[in-house]
Amino acid sequence: DLTVDGDGYPTFGSNIGGPNRGLSFVDIFINRATSTMLTRVLASRSPQHGILIFSDPIASNGNQSCCAKFDHVFADFNGSDGILANNTADIFISMSEFENNVQTGVELFDSPAWRIEHSDMGGNGNDGIRAVQTVQNGFAGLQIIIGNQFGNNFGDDIEILNGSSNNLISSNAFIGNSGNFLRKPSAYGVFLGSSANNSVTGNAFSGSPYGCVYSTNNSNLLFNLCNAQ
Repeated sequence: DLTVDGDGYPTFGSNIGGPNRGLSFVDIFINRATSTMLTRVLASRSPQHGILIFSDPIASNGNQSCCAKFDHVFADFNGSDGILANNTADIFISMSEFENNVQTGVELFDSPAWRIEHSDMGGNGNDGIRAVQTVQNGFAGLQIIIGNQFGNNFGDDIEILNGSSNNLISSNAFIGNSGNFLRKPSAYGVFLGSSANNSVTGNAFSGSPYGCVYSTNNSNLLFNLCNAQ
């Protein structure tokens, strides 16, 4: 078991930051290290990201930090993202939580083919999961997102952008927002911008006002229950 408390960002219900607030460091940094395994790990209150995963660009024979396994990992109350990954493919996440971060729960820059299952992305100041291609030869598609719960995010629960296509999003629960958790008016449960050939199937959308699925290109949107109010 490992707990890393950055003592920077305030916990829920408090507006007083710790002594490290405003500094430039992350709780856990995986830097060009392959097949890392994190089990029963807490990364909390970092002034920046809870977990930062870095590889050189995949198009330049990078992806050195690929193939990690995260099980029972918690990244919450961090000053930026719960996890930020750059140029890193083939990561497995299971039975984990990425909640109450200032930005996004799981942020994937040019990091394709993640498997995210049976986890919780909620209460984040931006998106729950965001995957985006940021450079011309980058790619952030082929994501498999199955059996998770999303709720109380200010932005989209899942946002996939810029040609990051061929994703599977299935059997997730999108429970909307409640209490003091506001949601931006243009938010969706699943937002697919310039992303094609996706399969969005068997998801349940409910709760506070927001759109269920937004797709700009050809995707299979089947058997989803849209009960957003």
